[in-house]
Amino acid sequence: MKNLPKRVEARVLAAIKQAVELTNGGMTPDAALTKVAEDEKFTPQITQRLIEAFNISKTLNHLKKSAEAERAKSFPIASPENVIGAIWPEKPETGAEKAAEALHTDYLFPKAAGDFMATNRIRDLPPLTTEKPEPYASDPGTLVKRAIDDQHKLWLLHKQAKDAYREIFFRLYGQVDKAAAYWRKVSPAVSFEEVEKRAFACYGEIGKSFMDLAYEAGHLGDRPLLTKRAESLPTTQMSFDATVEPYDIVADAVFLSKQLVRLAKEAGAVADTMHEHALCNYDRLPPQPVEAAIDFFLPREPDETYMPKEAKKDLPDFVEQDRPAKVKSIYSALKRDKPGMPAEMKARIASSKGEKSALLDNLVEA
Repeated sequence: MKNLPKRVEARVLAAIKQAVELTNGGMTPDAALTKVAEDEKFTPQITQRLIEAFNISKTLNHLKKSAEAERAKSFPIASPENVIGAIWPEKPETGAEKAAEALHTDYLFPKAAGDFMATNRIRDLPPLTTEKPEPYASDPGTLVKRAIDDQHKLWLLHKQAKDAYREIFFRLYGQVDKAAAYWRKVSPAVSFEEVEKRAFACYGEIGKSFMDLAYEAGHLGDRPLLTKRAESLPTTQMSFDATVEPYDIVADAVFLSKQLVRLAKEAGAVADTMHEHALCNYDRLPPQPVEAAIDFFLPREPDETYMPKEAKKDLPDFVEQDRPAKVKSIYSALKRDKPGMPAEMKARIASSKGEKSALLDNLVEA
């Protein structure tokens, strides 16, 4: 063997011979090499060389002495992992573990104590009460903070919608000024009359409204001979190139007008939600948003008169009066959920919300 001293090589050859005799006697190669390496007290490196030499010797002997038909068959050889792992395990077994192997399994895994230990166990005591405990009341400070945070978020959404509406509004009137400047020229390429007809034919009333704005903003009525309006609006579709001036101005203005309508609806919906939230949390919010919500839902007729307190006493209860069912339902819900809210405030909210709900129902049915 290369790189081994003569004395060590002689010991390894003797160990191989002894391992062959053990395997011939019926022992597995792993068990035989493990025994020989432990007896000779070989190091892991010498044991590795011993296993390699044994396997080579075993293979050559099999090829030499076996018939041609049996040479391809498998035969047992030693595994370095098994031999070295058996002699030098990764997790050595302690003396206590070795001693525990000789004990009965009942000592290793003790069973539960019998009835003779029953007096030492804690008895199951009956519950003190059969009633379920009431949940802790919510922290008022947490509820107030949550209501203020929600109100602030709604206020930010409303502000964003208004800012976007304002920006689109200025852009729309920029297009109005651009269109007015186009027809204030001495000889525009396309007449106002022709563009007005095509705008109405393509966009309908929204196109006609933009042309009216351009006509008024540019004071085009001061020059009737140069700027003529359409005497009759077409009823059939008329095409035009929306990328050529002044049709591109009309197309951009119509797009901006539609965006204005959308943003106005969004701002109105957010404002309605913000004021409803303020009324539902009037006892948790500062007075400013609550007062703004009350003013928002108050009737806006200028000639409205309020009944004196003496006359109100003679009126029947709100839900007994001749009012829509939706209004009575909202009033009853407010009376149940907000007992501290003044009756007049609840009546005004119910009337306003009920009328809006009835109007929406009619629109859906239509």
